[in-house]
Amino acid sequence: MGLIVSEVYDALIEAGASPDRAKAAAGAVPPAENVATKEDIARLESNMATKEDFSRLEMATKADFARLEMATKADFAKHEMATKEAFAKHEMATKADFAEHQQSTREDLAKHASSAREDFARLETYTREGFARIDKKLAVLSFAVYTIGPALVAFMVKLTFFP
Repeated sequence: MGLIVSEVYDALIEAGASPDRAKAAAGAVPPAENVATKEDIARLESNMATKEDFSRLEMATKADFARLEMATKADFAKHEMATKEAFAKHEMATKADFAEHQQSTREDLAKHASSAREDFARLETYTREGFARIDKKLAVLSFAVYTIGPALVAFMVKLTFFP
């Protein structure tokens, strides 16, 4: 690379250019690795995409998006139907469970109410029997106090005052 710049510089001096101008012109010569040949440019041009290529790709992409959108809508509709069906099944099962629990609760309440009525009846019977026993005891005590009581008091007075 230095050889080419040096040869350009020498050629410009021989042609009558001033040394400063010859140096500037020789410095403007690009290095060999940055220079492309006509074959390099043709190869690059053949690899470049054209407007037609972009149009084809754009059309293919739009078609792919349209197919994807349709497939997505179909999948969404299918999943929506499946979700609605599953929701309906769960709703029916929930209603059935609720009805079953409601019936079970009613039966349990009826059993407890019946049991409470039986307990109350037993308690009421026991209380009546208890009051009946108390009434009998009071009657006996009352009989003893009112019939035997005055005779007993008289007997005690006689023993105390008349020995």
